[in-house]
Amino acid sequence: MLRDGVKAMIKYYHGDHVILTLVCLLWVFIFTTINSADDIPEQKVIQLETDCRQFFSLWQILFPNSITPYIHIITHHSGFLLRKYGSIGRFSQQGFEFANRNHKQITRHGTSKGGGRTKKKQPFN
Repeated sequence: MLRDGVKAMIKYYHGDHVILTLVCLLWVFIFTTINSADDIPEQKVIQLETDCRQFFSLWQILFPNSITPYIHIITHHSGFLLRKYGSIGRFSQQGFEFANRNHKQITRHGTSKGGGRTKKKQPFN
């Protein structure tokens, strides 16, 4: 079952630009649910699975040959993972990736590898 706002858009509009808008709206619903560190109640998991099925169907219309492993895992396995662990957001890599960015800056600017000084920026660097 589609969310009311998504249903209304499908009813009154058609075309790729509308499908893309729907995909983006569904992604917001999906992302906010799976990114939460709090336990997700069963009713939200059921809604997530519905949103994921709809997202996947619309994604296939727009990008028929672009089903990445990430899209597959999110759309087909999120419900199972939420039921098993309560939350997927707890396993986020955001903190690790931010730390990696800081380590790159230290390597670039604080070691002899980066020269130890700020150099004139090169285009596209």
